[in-house]
Amino acid sequence: TVDDASITEGGQITFPVTLSNPVAVPTTFTFNFTNGTAGNLDYTTTPVTITIPANTTSSSFNVPTTADTIDETDETFNVAITTTYTGTINITDTAIGTILDNDPAPTITIGDVTVDEGDVASVPVTLSNSSSVDTVITIQTSNGSAISPNDYTPISTTITIPAGQTSILVPVTTIEDDIDESNENLNVEGT
Repeated sequence: TVDDASITEGGQITFPVTLSNPVAVPTTFTFNFTNGTAGNLDYTTTPVTITIPANTTSSSFNVPTTADTIDETDETFNVAITTTYTGTINITDTAIGTILDNDPAPTITIGDVTVDEGDVASVPVTLSNSSSVDTVITIQTSNGSAISPNDYTPISTTITIPAGQTSILVPVTTIEDDIDESNENLNVEGT
């Protein structure tokens, strides 16, 4: 049999292979891999061949996995014995390899922007790292020294940063007036 195994991404998954009884001749296995939720870039997909020596019952093989910076769910791939050679014994079995994600959920940063009154401020909203799923953020403006609705158009909305991307621009419309005044500011917050 070949047993299920797991490792944190970037490590090598070790799959134990066991015979129920010792065999008098070496037993050679070839293992092939198919994607589950993991893709070809997440682990090494090259078939592996191992030999359990005569009169023993166990061995193992390693499959390297790839570290990335994407926040994602744990991913899986399938392992299957595709060829067995011992002379007369034909063995079939499957296992699942699980790649455990170790990347943190992204954090949000909202950048500062300076524009002339009457212009649209394109406020950058950035994630610390990408995610394998869309990231939905609630954006709200609040008064600083600029007061809505006289100095800017308030917003309360949700935005979506698509999976695999890390930033988006949020438009905030400022209002032009004829008053001679000092520079004003407003707050843009995201959760």
